[in-house]
Amino acid sequence: AIMGTIADLAVFVSGNDLKVMRQISTEILDIVKEMKGASEYGIEQEADSPQLTVRIDREAAARFGINVSDIQQMVEAAIGMQRIDTLYEGPSDIPPKTPARFGIVVRFSKDYRTSQRAIENMPIISPKGERIPLSELAKVTLEDGPTMIFRQEGRRTVTVRTNIRGRDQGGFVA
Repeated sequence: AIMGTIADLAVFVSGNDLKVMRQISTEILDIVKEMKGASEYGIEQEADSPQLTVRIDREAAARFGINVSDIQQMVEAAIGMQRIDTLYEGPSDIPPKTPARFGIVVRFSKDYRTSQRAIENMPIISPKGERIPLSELAKVTLEDGPTMIFRQEGRRTVTVRTNIRGRDQGGFVA
């Protein structure tokens, strides 16, 4: 995400390890909270949320003759959506009189994509026509992870922000 802040003062903590960045940001916030004039302070970073992670076992996929990209496409279609074609309708009455375009997407029904077990049991079809459950080709886990990763000039960033009341900004940061 592209970011900015409307706070009077922002401290950007950048790095590669989000856990360390959050720890440092919390320490900075604890200091800011104690400063005279600090108001409406906080950390602009959402808490982690559960995420489904699929780690493909390349050796298992190779044993069944299945390409890793085929597994990835199937998982993408199951959990998200996958565009498979475009429908052209028209020509349009609006200049330049080109046909309207509509993306055609596929997605598994809710029963087959809303639980870890359903994803693990998702069949992947081998070149020989065998139905292999995803759990035999990949490890499917539920892990906590960031809901959003903010970046400042291309680097991961956690922002500690505060407004300043009753004193000037220069005196606050001195």
